Amino acid sequence: MTDRPPFMQRLAARLAAEGPAYDRELALVLDELAAENDDFAKYLDKPLRDEYDVVVIGSGPGGGTLTYALSATGKSVLLVERGDLLPQEPDNWNSTAVLEQQKYANSEEWLDATGTPYQPAMFYYVGGMTKLYAGTLLRMRTTDFEERQHHDGISPAWPVTYD
Repeated sequence: MTDRPPFMQRLAARLAAEGPAYDRELALVLDELAAENDDFAKYLDKPLRDEYDVVVIGSGPGGGTLTYALSATGKSVLLVERGDLLPQEPDNWNSTAVLEQQKYANSEEWLDATGTPYQPAMFYYVGGMTKLYAGTLLRMRTTDFEERQHHDGISPAWPVTYD
């Protein structure tokens, strides 16, 4: 399994201690994961056009769902995401690493009302906030689109309203 990414090599080494049956199952799962990644990579290599029928910003729960629904319409759709692929590693499931240490939070700085920079708890990855979330999908409110004061600073207003 030396042709696999380092994370998969480490995982395989740790889990191989569980016995040959488990190691065979792990190899099958890793092969399926590699095939899925290869299929996904083909979509990343498509050439960009000058014009699209629809441009979707962000691959999170809303953008990803909308893009999927539009893909069946025959329209040309461009999905734009500022994040990269989330590295696959055990800390993905470690709440201390994700929430307390903010291991995957972006390095972008926002400014509070006094102009003091702070780092928001935002994750920019393909899949948006669904990559590292607690299994909830909260409904947006009218005030979520307006400028809001938070503990860490001010969240700027959206360029569009809820309405």
